[in-house]
Amino acid sequence: MQKYIKRLSTPFPFLILVFCFQISYAFADIIIDNGDAETSYTGTWRVSGGVDAWDPDDSSAVSLYSRDGATYTWTFTPTDSGDHDISMWWTNYSSRSDSIPVTIRHADGTDTVSINQQVNGGAWNLLGTYAFIAGTPYSITITSQPRPSSTCADAVKISYADSQGNLAPVAVIDSVAPNPALASDLVTFTGHGDDPDGSIAGFSWESDIDGHLSDLASFTTTMPLSLGTHTISLIVYDNEGLTSAAASQQLIVQESTTEWVIDNGDPETSYTGTWRVSGGTAPWDPADSNAVSLYSRDGSTYTYQFTPVVTGTFQVSMWWTTWSSRSENIPVTIDHSGGTDTVFVNQQVGSAMWNELGEYPFSAGDTYAVTITSQPAPSSTCADAVKFVYTGDAINLPPVATIDAITPPAAVPGTAMTFMGTGIDNEGSITAYKWESDLDGTISDQESFRTTGLQEGIHTIFFSVQDDQGVWSDSDTALITVRDCDRPVAIMPLGDSITLGYGEALNPDLMTGYRSPLHQALVADGFNIDFVGNRSDGLLVVPAYDIDHQGIGGISANSVADNVYNWLMATPPEVVLLHIGTNNFTTDPSAVEEILNEIDRYETNSGNAVAVILARIINRQPFHADTTIFNNNVQAMVQSRIAAGDKIIIVDQESVLNYDTEMADQLHPNNQGYVKMAGPWMDELPALVPECSEFTPFIFTTPVETLATGVEYAYSVAALGKPAPVFSLISAPDGMTINEVSGEISWVPDSQQTGESFAVTVRASNIHGSDDQHFTISVTEETIIIDNGDPETTFTGTWSTSGGSNPWDPADPNAVSLYSRDGTTYTWTFTPSTSGSYQLSMWWTEWSSRSNSVPVTIQHDQGVTTTSINQQTGGGMWNVIDTFAFTAGQSYDVTITSQPGPSSTCADAVKFVRY
Repeated sequence: MQKYIKRLSTPFPFLILVFCFQISYAFADIIIDNGDAETSYTGTWRVSGGVDAWDPDDSSAVSLYSRDGATYTWTFTPTDSGDHDISMWWTNYSSRSDSIPVTIRHADGTDTVSINQQVNGGAWNLLGTYAFIAGTPYSITITSQPRPSSTCADAVKISYADSQGNLAPVAVIDSVAPNPALASDLVTFTGHGDDPDGSIAGFSWESDIDGHLSDLASFTTTMPLSLGTHTISLIVYDNEGLTSAAASQQLIVQESTTEWVIDNGDPETSYTGTWRVSGGTAPWDPADSNAVSLYSRDGSTYTYQFTPVVTGTFQVSMWWTTWSSRSENIPVTIDHSGGTDTVFVNQQVGSAMWNELGEYPFSAGDTYAVTITSQPAPSSTCADAVKFVYTGDAINLPPVATIDAITPPAAVPGTAMTFMGTGIDNEGSITAYKWESDLDGTISDQESFRTTGLQEGIHTIFFSVQDDQGVWSDSDTALITVRDCDRPVAIMPLGDSITLGYGEALNPDLMTGYRSPLHQALVADGFNIDFVGNRSDGLLVVPAYDIDHQGIGGISANSVADNVYNWLMATPPEVVLLHIGTNNFTTDPSAVEEILNEIDRYETNSGNAVAVILARIINRQPFHADTTIFNNNVQAMVQSRIAAGDKIIIVDQESVLNYDTEMADQLHPNNQGYVKMAGPWMDELPALVPECSEFTPFIFTTPVETLATGVEYAYSVAALGKPAPVFSLISAPDGMTINEVSGEISWVPDSQQTGESFAVTVRASNIHGSDDQHFTISVTEETIIIDNGDPETTFTGTWSTSGGSNPWDPADPNAVSLYSRDGTTYTWTFTPSTSGSYQLSMWWTEWSSRSNSVPVTIQHDQGVTTTSINQQTGGGMWNVIDTFAFTAGQSYDVTITSQPGPSSTCADAVKFVRY
């Protein structure tokens, strides 16, 4: 509903007569989401790991991200002429740019505004109000910024904005200083007003403690204000007497003192989780008979906010009460003007007294947080009071150096690389800059520069600045890579079953985890990469990808530390993607540190540099507070190594998942979750893999090496290479052909080829050279398929025809699968004509009610094996169960047992292939 208010032009501050009336409209907001028909883009935009994507009603909603000048455009045609508010929705992510141009085409021309995507993610952000003409198309375009920053494209909203009548002015408080103020200070207030259709005619400043202060735009008090926390309000009036909404700001006025105490429950405190009243004795305040302390567990936090009135150093102390369950190792994080420190306190001792945490610098008027984090049950953590005691004048704090961008972050030798940095000194000015490489030494003394002279290798870049008192900052660090394109960059996915890809897929040949979506994204961007490791899982996944990795189900961080040196020696990587810590869980990061030590040992002994992208591991379902504590401990341990030049990048996998919808079980993501996990890895790899305009082909797929007589061979060769390679067969059995563009091999062995092995050589080639892949295909003697309804089947209970699609036999248009519930069984009886080992596979059809845990019992020469299959996936295809030994002439049963309703269980066909 639009409201119009007309006021008589009566000079302020005399009586104003007001006439109001309302007119109802049905102007609906226009919202265009990414992927809608009204969107278009240039470059490549991928699914982002940022949370709270629009649309709130769509659980599968995603946002997109890109880099390096790619654009995303939303086009709309308004139904009503007039002014419209343009708003944009994006998701937060650590790499988001804080200065992104958005171009808005409107009836009066084109405007470009800059947005900061480091803040206000998961909300509508107003870009401005513009005029549009009904029936005319207009566009809103966002342009992605240079890497390593990222730019999000999600949704835009166009809202009709009434432009009739007098528009209200806007009041703005520019400054209130000093703030906080001492009781003796005179305070200066500065403000202004904006009126879009007139001028500002009057001002009114108010304090909720001292009342009316002034009618001037800016003024200084003539006498001190009252002690306390004031809410200061500014209202402005336009030339037609219309009043603005009040702008407000808090002002703290307090006695001159050298000591400040913040108790639990004070206005300067906040918390997460649940904090209860503790039974511990002697809480602070000793003068308050009703004083209490609080306690909590499992990662909840309690925060005290301190705003000093003087600049200088302060002794920070903490008061707690003792209880038998108190933890002995509790982290307390202290923000100060020099950064953030974490100290650990032992609450088994020191109760009912002030315990000194350290001396830190603070700046007057800034707000700082002291946060205590409760430890896991059964221990408890106390939150009571903190004290700040002024101990001396301000000290010269070191300046802060920030690497703003290095573009490109990875390059071939001779490419010009641009380095941009910023130095900040709150007490003075920056007088000197220093850029260093751990490989090349000092490379510049300028704030920003370009160079083509860096040697090949993975460089740790250090950037520091010096202030006007001669103090140097700590170095900001970044990793860059200078490397040729003669060979692919070797990347080792290293970890446990989450790296393996356990989750929705139970068959190792279908397990991909984050590895398949990550490889597909890297290939789509044209990177020359090679996944390495002594494990290979995902052979039957389509599309094919590089299946090599070093993910081992159930392995602990300690076991990885024991073995990683030998793994690196066997399959040397240049980059390690490390996600470890879920098994044999502890919050202690020492095992992860030992893995890093072993990687360092490998670098020293082999002479090969390795960059580690180290994950904050995913949490669990339900949420496990200890996982966050572990991640915090790992990150704290790693920071000092990074500062010293260790080639480590931290990625946050913990916050990327929606744990309600993207977990297959308590520990493992589902397929959608694994796709999300690929995002953080992809964000960091461009700093370690150069973009190559042209390079020699590299075949990355793994061949299928066994085949049954009469069955069509299924292997599509895939290779990297620029220009795109063509494929050919250098050696092959009779009848085998290959598609030179797609790499798809066609071959059906005949009966004369049964029992034989055939050497195959495939070649991928382009103008720069070729890559050959050699492998051998063994043609098995016997394949037996037993379909439902065949004479070799029996059942108990009732099995009905299923509506599931793609039942076996594909050649039979009347083929069906069966389903049942509640403990009925279906049995296929197998009697081999030849003794030997047979690979057993099962075929089922998918249906929404299928059980994800169906027992299958297999009789074989070594006894009876029962395994579990997930019929929510793998429908309409052969799913390998395992390989078993059978004796000719004997009969063996394979029995499936239906699960309780409402789930359903499918019985279709089984296949035995002899090897």
